[in-house]
Parts: sequence; C-alpha cells; structure tokens
Amino acid sequence: MKFRSLVAGAFALAFCFASTSLAQDSNYIPAGADMKSAVVSKLPKPGYPSALASAPEKPKGTTALRVYVNKQGTLDKTKVTKSSGNDILDKAAVTFAEKSFKFSPYIVNSKPVAWFFDYAVAFTPPAAAGAPTPPPPRR
Repeated sequence: MKFRSLVAGAFALAFCFASTSLAQDSNYIPAGADMKSAVVSKLPKPGYPSALASAPEKPKGTTALRVYVNKQGTLDKTKVTKSSGNDILDKAAVTFAEKSFKFSPYIVNSKPVAWFFDYAVAFTPPAAAGAPTPPPPRR
C-alpha cells in the first residue's frame, strides 16, 4: 500500500507542475503568421560564442527556444525547448535572445496581447585561421 500511495503522490505532484506550466503558457497566445513574417523572420542572427571560439574542438548545434513577449512588447522570458547538446551553446542562445530581441506590442482586435513564438538558434563554428573558405553555393 505504501508504494501505491507514493506513486499516486508523485503523479499528483507531477500534474501540479505540468498544469502550472500549461497555465503559464495560457497567458500568452502563439504568434500569428502576420507576426512571424513581419518580426520573427527579421530577428538578428547570433555570432559563435567567444567562450568556445578558442576551444580545440568547436561544437556546433541548434538550440530551440520559446520566447515570451508581454503586452508591452518587452521580452518576458526565454526557455530552451530543445537543447543543442552543449550547455554553453544553449546559454549563449538564451543570452543572445534576451539581449538582442526588441519588439513592439502585438495588437489583436485593437488590444495588446502577450504572445510567444518558437525560434531556432543555429551555431556554426568559424573557419579556422588559414583554412580555405568554402565557395558560396551556386544559384
């Protein structure tokens, strides 16, 4: 019986955390196609993290972020939804978003709304000094 009550308690606790997260997301609406084409596609691209630039092995990867913007157009928070597999790249993606992204209020039906969008930050290490630069792709 003790095991059953422990398992039930664990599920109840997990459900509380999950419902809190879902409730938190429900305060924001997903960005519409108009916002994605007008704003999200024009966001700046990050440089490679300086903390890894001089490392002997330079990891590459993509960090998927969910970015939350409040009614005033200010970035509220950023969370990693899928890791690149490297903590430094993930932290650099979050820091980049929090320092670089600027927004105006998102207006829906003449009222500002809090919104969120998903954004992928791809990191590619710079070419080594003296290494040949690959030619640009043909068009």
